[in-house]
Amino acid sequence: MGNSLSKDFITYGFGNILYTAANLLLLPIFLEKLEVNEYGVLSVFLVSSSLVTNLFSLNIPNGILRSFNEGYGAEKEKKWVSTAFLYFIIVGLFFVFIAYIFKSKLSQLIFGNQNYNQYILLFVILGFSRILDSLNLGVLRARNKSKKYVLLNIINVIYLAAINIYIIYFTEFALINILWGYIISGLISNCTGLIFNYFEYKWKFEFEGVKYFFRYGFPLSIASCISYFINYGNRYFLMNYSTKTDVALIDISQKIASLVGILLTVAFLTVFTPYYLNLYSKVSFFEFSKKINKLIIDFSVFFCFMGLCIIMFQDLGLSLLSNHQYLSVVQYVPYLILSNYLNVLFSMLTMGTNILKRTEIEMYITIFIFSISIIGNIILIQYYGIYGAIITQLLINLLSVLIISVYNKQKFPVKIDFKSIIKLIFVFVVLCFAKFKIPMIFNMNNLIIIRVFIPLILVAIFILLYHKVFLALRSTLFELGRKK
Repeated sequence: MGNSLSKDFITYGFGNILYTAANLLLLPIFLEKLEVNEYGVLSVFLVSSSLVTNLFSLNIPNGILRSFNEGYGAEKEKKWVSTAFLYFIIVGLFFVFIAYIFKSKLSQLIFGNQNYNQYILLFVILGFSRILDSLNLGVLRARNKSKKYVLLNIINVIYLAAINIYIIYFTEFALINILWGYIISGLISNCTGLIFNYFEYKWKFEFEGVKYFFRYGFPLSIASCISYFINYGNRYFLMNYSTKTDVALIDISQKIASLVGILLTVAFLTVFTPYYLNLYSKVSFFEFSKKINKLIIDFSVFFCFMGLCIIMFQDLGLSLLSNHQYLSVVQYVPYLILSNYLNVLFSMLTMGTNILKRTEIEMYITIFIFSISIIGNIILIQYYGIYGAIITQLLINLLSVLIISVYNKQKFPVKIDFKSIIKLIFVFVVLCFAKFKIPMIFNMNNLIIIRVFIPLILVAIFILLYHKVFLALRSTLFELGRKK
């Protein structure tokens, strides 16, 4: 019955990763053209715009999906889509005005001086532009218009790449011009999204719609913003307590680590929410728990496998850059991939708060973790620099998993095989350790052996240990795609 969710995994997942992939493809150009310190500033700019997006978005794609599934009727759905669009325009203009008034103070706070006043306005505009993009894509997702969804993402990526490449190679190169490239491509993308969804807008404003999106979306939006800050906000502390170079290095490390997200996580989480909501309504809790546990374990194995492949072969790519200062990031990537996994595991385990309509629980947890994150970053970064930021990120993501697990045990007792997860993490850590220590122990100097043969052997060991999961991939995807 209906479309296969495994097909959705590929279709919508492919659409979702395009924008991130485009940014990643632009990365080598930025690294070659920008000074390390300049790239650190660009990193803080993009993180700031993403924080604006997460803070004010009300998790609108899921809000649209939920409202459409609750059967209010096509007429009301169109009014609420219009309401969301007009609401974000009004709120966006208001905060652009606020940013303009306080731009000097915000520049001092974020960048450490007042030389970046105009950057403040630009990242606020970019943040709200991305919200409007997510709204238009959310409507296409809710209507199950997969071809239009992917096509709109492709067009947006073309805008981003074409405008930035033109600015980099055919204009006077400057960091501020790159930022304007993001703004222009974002605004053009908003207009294109409106054209794609022209018949989905009624152009009426209903406070009932705002209340609905606030009721379910605001706690998730706060939680999403804090979660994003927990994982990326260390740039601000490094900017103030360390150097712009350290900001650049940790940003590159995180981008390499995020390859797993591009290849797997984004697509998986796109289909995970509708999958578990549908499954919960169709089967017994025992059956639900059994299937969810298998899915989480299988996902964890594939996440660690992809992460391991990236760790094993990352230095091959980095060695192509002319600035060999970037080679130092290889030592940080394993910690960040493990931290990212714990963050995704936390996101999966919060399904109970969504099913029980207690999304504020996720918000409370992330607020608590957020306070610990600030303290940890301030203390550890002053003493350990980048490692201080990474240690803080790793520990707070682990704490998040522990807290949500305790909550689930009391309120939503889905049984997750944490012993298998701990064993998997242990294998992952040992193989990563072996990658870096074997050449040192045996005093190896041959780059082909160090960068190719040893990594291949270690990846093969992981595959042998978890070969049953890989062999069962087809049946796992089929299970994802079944509609009960």
